[in-house]
Amino acid sequence: MIAAGTLVALDVLIAVVTARSRKADAVLQGTPVLVGRDGVVYKDVLQRERVPFSDIEKALRGADCQLEDMRMAILEADGNINILKK
Repeated sequence: MIAAGTLVALDVLIAVVTARSRKADAVLQGTPVLVGRDGVVYKDVLQRERVPFSDIEKALRGADCQLEDMRMAILEADGNINILKK
């Protein structure tokens, strides 16, 4: 019972803090990162974010898009990669 109450209290505290502060929200929730634009994948960003190039290829296949036709590739805070076509 105490553990459940503690978890609920922490959840409420985090919700209040992230609602009042953009910096806290970015730290706790994460922010999207641009990993490619106009058919070019930024390998240094992929290394920094620890994302293998195969994940970009998988997202391109899922979007039915060739690398040359990619307008933007965005790594979302939840780990998904979104591809925008030209």
